[in-house]
This record gives sequence, structure tokens and C-alpha cells, in this order.
Amino acid sequence: LAPPAWPAPAAPPTTTATECVESGDQEPLERFSQIGGALWEVTERWNCGSGYSSISSHVKAVTGTAGSVDDRRWCAARCVAVEECVAFGYPHPGDGRCWLKSGDDARMSSRLRTTCGAVDSTTDYYTLLERKVACPKARCADIVVAGASMLNTSDCSNARSDGTGSDGNGVYVCSVAAYNGKNAYKLVEGFSTWEMRWELGPMSKWVVLGNGHYRYFVASTAGEPPRAGWSPRTAENTDRTCAQGSISLDTVQHSLRDDFVEYTGVCTDAGGVVIGTGYVDIGVLEQLDCEEACRARSSPSCTAFQRSSLGTCVLHTSAAAAGGDALAGSQCYVRAKATEVEMLSPGRRCANVHKTLGAALLSPEACASLAAFEPGCGSLLHVVRGPSGGGGVAGCSCIAAGLRCEEQPDTNSDVYEIVRVSSTHHGVELRRDLEHLLALEEEAQLDAQLTTQAPGRAYGKWNARLANGLDALAARAKRLSKLDPTLVTMGVIERIMDLESRWHRQTSACAGAPSSCRAAATGSPSWLGRPG
Repeated sequence: LAPPAWPAPAAPPTTTATECVESGDQEPLERFSQIGGALWEVTERWNCGSGYSSISSHVKAVTGTAGSVDDRRWCAARCVAVEECVAFGYPHPGDGRCWLKSGDDARMSSRLRTTCGAVDSTTDYYTLLERKVACPKARCADIVVAGASMLNTSDCSNARSDGTGSDGNGVYVCSVAAYNGKNAYKLVEGFSTWEMRWELGPMSKWVVLGNGHYRYFVASTAGEPPRAGWSPRTAENTDRTCAQGSISLDTVQHSLRDDFVEYTGVCTDAGGVVIGTGYVDIGVLEQLDCEEACRARSSPSCTAFQRSSLGTCVLHTSAAAAGGDALAGSQCYVRAKATEVEMLSPGRRCANVHKTLGAALLSPEACASLAAFEPGCGSLLHVVRGPSGGGGVAGCSCIAAGLRCEEQPDTNSDVYEIVRVSSTHHGVELRRDLEHLLALEEEAQLDAQLTTQAPGRAYGKWNARLANGLDALAARAKRLSKLDPTLVTMGVIERIMDLESRWHRQTSACAGAPSSCRAAATGSPSWLGRPG
């Protein structure tokens, strides 16, 4: 019989607990299993038996019977300890023996693209992929909370004691298995600390607390907080009314943990041409170590990694990496970071380029991918068009994070904005940039307090360091809010409006008329309608 058709390539299992998790004896068996500290590919009801070299056999408990998990782990550890062992067959029920196999022709693996043996309804076959599995660091996705509405009454004000009106909407940072064995989440705004956690009791539930006081809850035993169905704390369902309405949750996947897409062969560009520049050989590494080296590399950032059958690890820094040449002997892992861009100003260039990123690229999206990997780059791009009629990009540069493009006429260039990077969340980006500007504001206020000169000195410093970034952030917030309405319910838009309002209100141009300046700065609903 012919071997089974290969499924789509899959990555080794990742863990969500604080330690590496050994595979059990569940049915069906996991295709990629961690057993005895090593990584295996499991082919159920298959055997490379007679005709293939056997090292030894050992009487063991049949799969699914008492002792089989420990016995299978023993066989795996034994195979790892024997240098020439490449696989083992385990009874299901078979002949009640575990058979250790040797020889390159005794591997059955979609990942290694090798075949052996045939269907055997009494045996499961385990091919060794990695003799030592590096435990991946435990991590979990952050949560975005929207729709929370607090009632600031005399007996329910504890969660808002900082006076900023914090209502619990925003991005809650996840901590793995931090409370009652489940993930816990936290949002800190000023003096308000919001927590989301699972509580065990007569009615097990997920809860949201502000400064230690309950505000929302949902009865559940699920491993993750439910996305909907939350109830506010009210006099009807508990003891007092402190919140109203319901909340909704969404998951934030951070770009720093993007997955890698696997391709057979050495790394190539989109046209299938092997990439001959922009890479470095860092020696023999296990696959997970090679991947972590790629994630950690910067200046320039790693966009793909390549690993040979001998374990040699090569890191690529070319934005052109798009696949493999389909030849056996190597695997290419391309960092998945799809981007979307929007043209802001055709026929214009940026005079304040932060960094030139590349040339001869396929598209503005390829330019955006480079910018996404480059520390210090913001969301604005200066793109030089390719030869007339040929398409593509002849030049790619980014503007520093938080700055506007200082536009100049240029018939061969266009200004683009990155509006989406796979696995990022607009609210996270805006909140990060807002916190940076708030820190600058605090520094300016301190400077104004310390100086003995006229307040104009402080305003001059604001003009130089804050105004440009604030205008750019407000313009981006308006554009993104039209693409993603949930940003309004998160509260980040309102906070940006507030900062812009205070900036206009405190400049010398607004002296004596703060209310007029606030209206001019925000205009409530009409603020979002102003040009970005």
C-alpha cells in the first residue's frame, strides 16, 4: 500500500503550562508528541517492521492498557539513548513488544519527507525528530475589554479612586496560570488596578475587579474568560449596584510572537529564486533554538530562518524571503507578518526619513513588512515607485514612530500608512504611543515648574517635542477609528482626545479661553470627522 498523503506541515506542539507537557495515551494520538524529553512524529496503525533493521525489542504494556504510558516513555528514552536509533514501533496490540529501529530508511515522517513500511493495524510507529526538546516559554494572549460602565456612587467609588474616571476598558496583560491554576489578567491605569481572574467556589466564576472590588462576573468553569455573557454587580444579583450593562472580550495576539510558515528547501523569493545575500550561518542548532535566535535578532531583524538536515541554522534578514525551492535537505521557515497599507499622499515624499529599509521590492506591502520588523520605525512609509510600467518598489523608507511625514512634491514617490500588521491590535499600538506622549507631557510640566523664566520656555519645549507627535497620534486615531469602531469603546480614543484638548487649552494661543480651545480641539462627536 502507498503511504498516506502528507497533511499540511505543522509545527511542534507548544505548551501553555509552566513546564513541558509529556504526551499521554489519549486517542487519537497527537501527531507530534513529546515523549521522554524528545520530539516524535506519530503514524498510527503503521509499521516499518520486517525488512528494516531492528536494534532490540522489549515486552511492554499494549497501548491503552495499564502501564502503557510509562512503558512507551521507557521505549522513547531508550531510543534516545541509543545513538543509531531513529524510531520505534509500539504494540497496539501488536506482539506486545516495543521494537527499536535503526537506519535512515526506517523513518516515517512528513516533516522529514521520508517514508518506510506499510499499514499495520496492530502497531503505532514513532519517528524521532528531536533528541532534546527545548521547553518553550509559557505565554498567553492579552485580552481587550470593551463596554464596561462604572457607577461612581458613594459606596462604589473604590475602583475609581484616582479621579481619572478609569472604567476598566482596555488591554489586560495575561499572566500564565497565575490564579487558581488558570490565566489571570491585569490592567493598570493611574491608581486604578483592574484584574480579571477565575474564582473557585459554590458558583465558580470569572470576575473583573477594580482595586480589589467586584464589578462584573460570569458563571463559568472554562479555562479562558468567556467572550460574552458577563453581568454587572447590582443590588439585584449581589449586594449593591456598582456597574451597568455588559462587557465583551477579544484576544490580542502580539506581533512579537508571530508564527513561522514552513517550506521545503532553502529560502527563496516570491519568484522561486534562491536568496543569495542577507543571511548569516550561526552553526548547528536544534530547531526551536534556531527559531528563538531568529526572533531575538535585530538590526537588521530576522525575517526567516533555514535549517539543513544536518542541523545547520541560517538566519535571513532579507524582506524577499517568501518560500523554499522544494528540494530535500533543508527547510525554510518564513516569519508570517502580513501587512495592509493605505496610500495617504500620492506624488509626495517625506523629507524627514528615519531609515532607508530597502530597494527593488515587490510591493508597498513588502516595504511595510520591513518597517514592521525595524525598531524605531513608525506607521508612515516613503515609497519610491519602480520603473514605469514595471510595478514594484524602487525605494522604501520609514518615518520615526510618533512623527508626521514632512511632505514635499515628488512625482516618483508616494506616502503610505501601515493600517494593519497581522497579529497586532490597533488599541495596543495607540495606547503605547499615548503613554509615550504622556511621559513627554509630564517631563514638560516638570520643566515648567523648575524654570525661573517665563512659561513660554516650557511651551517652546512642548512645541518641539510634543506637538508633532500629538498631532500625528490624533490623526492616526481618527483614521483607525473608522476602520475599527471598537477603539471608541476601549476608551483609548477618548484619552487621546483629552490629551489633545489639554494641549490646545494650555498653549499661549488659548490663554483665557480654555473652554473654547477644548471645543476646537475635540468637538465631541465631530472630532472624529475632522481631517486626519
